[in-house]
Amino acid sequence: LSLTARYYELSLLSMVGFRPELQNCVVNGEEINPEDQFFDPVGGGVVCPACSMGQNGCNKISLSALKILRFLQRSSYSALSDLSLRPLVDAEVEQVLLSYITALLERQLKSTDFIKRVRRVENG
Repeated sequence: LSLTARYYELSLLSMVGFRPELQNCVVNGEEINPEDQFFDPVGGGVVCPACSMGQNGCNKISLSALKILRFLQRSSYSALSDLSLRPLVDAEVEQVLLSYITALLERQLKSTDFIKRVRRVENG
């Protein structure tokens, strides 16, 4: 369910013109190397480690989470059936997209607090 939700979030963001930049650094435009990076929700995408020093609000993003986000951007919905995520990567992908959507809307989403409360109840 979580992976499906992330897929639809990315698809909707792309449709409305807010596709996050996941291939090149949003600061210097250079291609991202296959290593842990940073994500700038206000800047709209990935920031390389060299450029992250001067950027406020950048959060680390693991290579695994970045690969999943890239996969979701370029793949069809049917490709999700073969994919399973470790819980930590799943949570990281969710957090990255939540921070990006929150930055775009310039306010917190009430629905995310509700979903977190429901999850706590379900997990005991």
